[in-house]
Amino acid sequence: EAWIGRSEGATVSFDVDGLAGEALEVYTTRIDTLFGATFIVIAPEHPLLEKMVTEEQWPDVEAYREKAKSKSDLARTDLAKDKSGVFSGAYAINPINGERMPIWVADYVLISYGTGVVMGVPGHDARDHEFAKTYNLPIPYVLKAHKDPTEEGSQTEQPLFKEHGVLIRSGKFNGMHSADALKAITEELAQHNQARASVHYKLRDWLFSRQRYWGEPFPIIWVKENDYQKLQALPQSPLKEFLPQEPVVFGTGEAKRYAVSLPMTALPLRLPEVESYLPSESGESPLANSTEWIEVALNLQTGETRPANEVKDPSEAWIYGRRETNTMPQWAGSCWYYLRYLDPQNANAIFDPKIEQYWGMPDFYIGGAEHAVLHLLYARFWHLFLYDQGIVSEPEPFKRLFHQGIILGEDG
Repeated sequence: EAWIGRSEGATVSFDVDGLAGEALEVYTTRIDTLFGATFIVIAPEHPLLEKMVTEEQWPDVEAYREKAKSKSDLARTDLAKDKSGVFSGAYAINPINGERMPIWVADYVLISYGTGVVMGVPGHDARDHEFAKTYNLPIPYVLKAHKDPTEEGSQTEQPLFKEHGVLIRSGKFNGMHSADALKAITEELAQHNQARASVHYKLRDWLFSRQRYWGEPFPIIWVKENDYQKLQALPQSPLKEFLPQEPVVFGTGEAKRYAVSLPMTALPLRLPEVESYLPSESGESPLANSTEWIEVALNLQTGETRPANEVKDPSEAWIYGRRETNTMPQWAGSCWYYLRYLDPQNANAIFDPKIEQYWGMPDFYIGGAEHAVLHLLYARFWHLFLYDQGIVSEPEPFKRLFHQGIILGEDG
């Protein structure tokens, strides 16, 4: 539950200066620091980016976006990496004080997490502080620690004050404690439709496909709607073993296709030998070049697959389809590698159950903080599925996680 990371905060709307009707939404748990927000950072993939970027800044932004495409989410959010960015030339308006805020593009912000936009509060956030120093952005302080009630003004402001405290330089909210200001500022902006209370989770969708040759192939065949209906009409078919209750559909109109999973008897699905690992001209995986492997005939009664060119005149039992050309990422194997270590030479099963029961699950997992909300979370999903299937004997994959810390981490 802690890994899923429920948090309560507010979603704030920042109008884009000079772009009528367009706004950037930011989720924050610290709206009490809004007076200290001096810049906005958006993900390189944000859909509004192309509308906002000035002609002068476009070459730099486009070059930065191309570099970001080659990085994984893990590399982009690595806590130890230097924070890079590029100015878009555009500005947002801070709804609490009307100040113009430069909009920067940075790859440490992910479009798949939250809104793909963050507000920079360099006086009260370590990452924002580092970014502001790198690009010479202003660093105001709008919070201070509690002052001693017997000594007026005795507390001096401290750089990078990250805790809750008393608001300063915050207009009519001066002197208010953070706990009260969180609600008061949200309510103030909500009256003007510029903020709303909201709940977010660290848990996020995990992009689980890659456009490359290596990696486990998905055992899925895409078929036409009328062929899918033929399968559904059959009282019994091996292909209905993993058929979802609600169809999985891709495309529209004439290009609309339905996903059919291969039965257990057709597994494991092995990659074909290919002459080139280079992507296809369409941007698809190199597998798209292997026509004989991709284009298949599928037997509705037996689940058998053959190359489409081997079934010239199909009967009612055969339909044509196309294999999924994306492959799984390297993360797929890392979700259960610790289990394979138990019995790595076993050619017939993931492991011998007696060996698994003897060794059990890892007692100690050492890894970075980013693992807790991505890799380990999904490894746990896989493990729980294997437990439900009776394959592993323990319900939890790891007994204890130890974060070893980061050299030159954000906290110094």
